[in-house]
Amino acid sequence: RIFCEAYRVGMVGRKYQWLIMGTYSERWWSKETENCSSVELQNALDGCILTDLLPLATSGDVTVSGFTPDEYRAEYDSRRGQEYSRFHGYTYDGIWAVALAIQHVAHKIRSVRKNETVVDFKYRDPVWARVFLEALMNTSFEGVTGPVRFHNNERNASIMLKQFQVGEEVKVGEFNGVTQLLDMSKGQSI
Repeated sequence: RIFCEAYRVGMVGRKYQWLIMGTYSERWWSKETENCSSVELQNALDGCILTDLLPLATSGDVTVSGFTPDEYRAEYDSRRGQEYSRFHGYTYDGIWAVALAIQHVAHKIRSVRKNETVVDFKYRDPVWARVFLEALMNTSFEGVTGPVRFHNNERNASIMLKQFQVGEEVKVGEFNGVTQLLDMSKGQSI
């Protein structure tokens, strides 16, 4: 609705820059509404910058799993059938983060509670909570979605920048959440 209204009042073109989240469904702009045609919407969106999650890292580095992101994608695609989740890489890296944290806890718990192992884990036990939180905060590895590290209980992931160009969302760059660097060479020209 906002872009339809922007089109109607002339807030489109080079004098205006729209920046929006790009997490909509595929080709969302091509759906007609009663007050706005898809052509009007595409004209309003032209040049708009969209931020979206970067589905998989583009570095080509070998990850903690032994796969590069491209090798992981090929394996995922060969097994997924018709199902697809845009978060599949983050789920995969999340499982690795938990597994590595459990491995750390398995070693650490012996120094905190001599007669216990991970099998003795108890929910709502402050010692276990502290040891697990410490393990997650110290987790650091290269995942299929990029570097996996946690800061202030959040993961600093990479962001893909896209621009709406001639009726399509086009990748124009990447922002690395760990290094805080914007790389506009990883995509098409704006």
